[in-house]
Amino acid sequence: MVAIFVILSILLLIGIDALILRRRDVEQAVAPQPIDPHLPDGLFLHPGHSWLQIDRGGTVQVGVDNFVRGLIGTPDQIQHRPVGARVVQGQPMMAVGKDGRHVQVPAPISGRIEAVNPELTRHPGWWGERHQDGWAYTVRPLQLGEEIEHLRVAEAAAGWLQAQGDRLTQWLTERAMVRGQLVPTLPDGGAPIEGALDSLDGDAWRDFEKTFLPNGTDWRW
Repeated sequence: MVAIFVILSILLLIGIDALILRRRDVEQAVAPQPIDPHLPDGLFLHPGHSWLQIDRGGTVQVGVDNFVRGLIGTPDQIQHRPVGARVVQGQPMMAVGKDGRHVQVPAPISGRIEAVNPELTRHPGWWGERHQDGWAYTVRPLQLGEEIEHLRVAEAAAGWLQAQGDRLTQWLTERAMVRGQLVPTLPDGGAPIEGALDSLDGDAWRDFEKTFLPNGTDWRW
């Protein structure tokens, strides 16, 4: 009888532990996630939150960094340039939109587009697991040696992204105070979460673009 009681007690404890672990996994899955602006080694960062990676063949791959990707979340439309088109450093290379709102992301380098990521064309919401998976174009640069001086890499890029995160928190706080727009943030410290822009209107998206993605011109959709 004692042995049966011990076995039942053990089974009960195992069941309770399983329920606790399952609840914790569910809470972690639905909990809001902070934006991770980390930039992998070897990627050069433009002030408009686009990046480039130099290939061995003299071309570069370019894309959008996690700062913008995280804030937008899953876009439902991406307007891109066609193969053969020329992009200019600091001017729009693509537009990323969601529910009728969009921002334009400037090119990190000048050159001609040799390839467009087919995944981004077929599935606008697909960013990939890594920065490099979510590349937008392969570009043949026209003046890489001169223009790369305007980009940040390694510790300089990491420090700048941290400062941009602080600036973003202030920007979101000001919008909440002045315009009364509720912005989802983490409870500890008020850090913005993934998809934070989704709760803001088109005016906010335009102001975000003007503040964080200056591109010098307007590329009409």
